[in-house]
Amino acid sequence: MSQLNETSSMFLSLSGEPGESRGQRILHHGSRVLLLIMLASLVTALFPPSSGNDSLPFEDWSVAPDDVIAEVAFSVEKSASELEDERQLAREVVPPTFDVEPNAGDTMVARIDRFFSGLDSAAALSDRVRFEENLQASSIIATPAQVDYIMGDSARAVFRYSATRAVREIMEDGVVEAARVADLSTTRITIRDNDLVERTAQISEVLTTSDFLNEAALLLPSGTPPSISDLLNLVLIRHIEYSYVLNVVATEMDRNAAARSVETIKQEFLEGQSIVRQGDPIGPEVL
Repeated sequence: MSQLNETSSMFLSLSGEPGESRGQRILHHGSRVLLLIMLASLVTALFPPSSGNDSLPFEDWSVAPDDVIAEVAFSVEKSASELEDERQLAREVVPPTFDVEPNAGDTMVARIDRFFSGLDSAAALSDRVRFEENLQASSIIATPAQVDYIMGDSARAVFRYSATRAVREIMEDGVVEAARVADLSTTRITIRDNDLVERTAQISEVLTTSDFLNEAALLLPSGTPPSISDLLNLVLIRHIEYSYVLNVVATEMDRNAAARSVETIKQEFLEGQSIVRQGDPIGPEVL
């Protein structure tokens, strides 16, 4: 009991004020440091530090020294970069969806009719300035030779007939804007006539803007000057209404669904299954 009292008295003195003289302060602080050293030595003796992991870490592309067997069943998930790459690939292989615009032909013909009605009115008055203003109102800058040609009544009638025929015979069969398929990562597209009827078409089989214009130029009478073919292309492109229209919402929904379907688990291991066999090469994908 007296020894316990002495120990308690010692701790109390060390936790108290160090004293007023320099010697008392040195003795006080020195005793506290000595006590800390003794406590640290005691903890080290009672709880020695671990000697380290006995197993050596595998080097990249080393050889397994022993069989590695799964003690419990577990799954290996794909890394974030692996999962993102696979989801992006899944999105890219989904073809875009284009809706058929059933009124595209009628809309485009109506625009062309209004355009030529304005030209007819100016030509009837032999008003070349007004005639050119009608062209410019549709962002068509014609050369003097082109204006001379189209101001003629018979030439303009043939020109108008060719433009309307191009819409009825080519556009209504299906034309897609070239920019919409320029950077496709697939060779096909989905064409949707309505919400229930869909079909797949190879992009090589679908007419684009340039295909439409090239075929339209062939509808002009034989021997038509190239400059007049160019003028027809300008008239058509300024009044165009595509019959295949990209459905952005449907396309993104399909691509997002494909991305979500990508498996997040890279590999499954069963209890007792061999992970690595002795002597097998071990690369980063195993580690």
